[in-house]
Amino acid sequence: MLVTSWRFAQGQSLAAPNGLSISVGSRTPQKCLSLCPVPMTREQARKESRSMAVAHTILVIGYHSQKHQCDYPDLGGDYFDRLHADGLKRYLVRRLESLGHKVALLPQDAD
Repeated sequence: MLVTSWRFAQGQSLAAPNGLSISVGSRTPQKCLSLCPVPMTREQARKESRSMAVAHTILVIGYHSQKHQCDYPDLGGDYFDRLHADGLKRYLVRRLESLGHKVALLPQDAD
């Protein structure tokens, strides 16, 4: 639903829910479309998009946890390393060899 009945004085600024400030444009002060975000630097935009991505992930986790009535199973920080262990070994061996090292992988003794 598009709201077009908001009226603001020129130069008036509003605080948006995500922390951005919104200023009213000077050309069309009586229309909702005249609201535009204040320009951000690239670094501010990157930080904003990263925080929004994390917030979206948390929101999705919360939604599915409530929908399925279950706890969130934390997979751990090394989940992808465990998932693709062989590929990780090949990558690390190639990386060390490209740096000039000779690599020989030996199986670990099971004690």
